[in-house]
Amino acid sequence: MRFLMIFISCLLIAQTFTNPTSIEEQKKSIQVFKHSPFLSYSAEFLLQNDTDCLEKIIRTGFMCPRYFYELFDEEGDFILRGITRAFSWGLVFTRATDIDIYDNQDNFIGMIEGKILKMSRIQFNFYDANNNLVAIAYINYKTKDVTITSPDNPDQIFAKFTGLSFEENGSLNIDFIAEDCSIDDRLIKVFSAFIFDFYENFMYSYELIEEKSNVSNFFHLATFILELFGPLILDALSPENDYYLPPENNYYLPPENDYYLPPEEAYLQPEED
Repeated sequence: MRFLMIFISCLLIAQTFTNPTSIEEQKKSIQVFKHSPFLSYSAEFLLQNDTDCLEKIIRTGFMCPRYFYELFDEEGDFILRGITRAFSWGLVFTRATDIDIYDNQDNFIGMIEGKILKMSRIQFNFYDANNNLVAIAYINYKTKDVTITSPDNPDQIFAKFTGLSFEENGSLNIDFIAEDCSIDDRLIKVFSAFIFDFYENFMYSYELIEEKSNVSNFFHLATFILELFGPLILDALSPENDYYLPPENNYYLPPENDYYLPPEEAYLQPEED
């Protein structure tokens, strides 16, 4: 009996280490699904793990100055709201959108700020309620991933967005990597819905940049080749001894005795009989 109890205890301990609790699973990885009819004023984002729907975000607004992202728990209770600023550079550039976050008591709890950088970089800063910078998000246009890192150490990754489909009815994964993340994960969830909405805009900007870069590189290479091999090519295509020579004996000879004489000498010439 004693050995049986020890054996059962070992099995329970092994199961604990091999199968983390549902809370840890929810914290480490969340999958986001978007449901939105074409040209719809609203969209629904479902946040779930492998088995259960944990939360959802309802976005209202379409082609208007303000978008609202409202987060609800699994019971349908309202948690917080993210509101894009109406009067900001975000009206012109999606990458410069600012999102203010308020809880269910209308208390300001943080902000997501889009930065206007070079065309080749897209960055969003995360601030807490005291306006302290707590995280920075970058979009990698080559791997199509979004990485949220520490503002003090870019190598310390808080979370990552990955996914293969970013269409109207697609999905992405939120992988929470750091255990001691200084950012409220609710801001990350609202940010994921915003990225889902405008991901194609970000990738379109990068594609234009890459296309422009490729065209520029092509012209630089073509110019270099012409400068290097142009004279040799022209010389090879030119006929040999293609120089101008006047026709033989085609020189100007004045008529015989047709010489110019000054008036005095012309006057002294003897008259013909």
